[in-house]
Amino acid sequence: PAEIRQMIDDIIDSGVKYAVITSNLAQLKSYISSNQTNKSK
Repeated sequence: PAEIRQMIDDIIDSGVKYAVITSNLAQLKSYISSNQTNKSK
């Protein structure tokens, strides 16, 4: 049925967005922490 396919698409879409956001946050955190260690030197 089309409804189930739409639901699966929505779940995949939100999962991809979540993965992108979390990976961006991880990159941002490592970037900030590396900047802080550079400033403290």
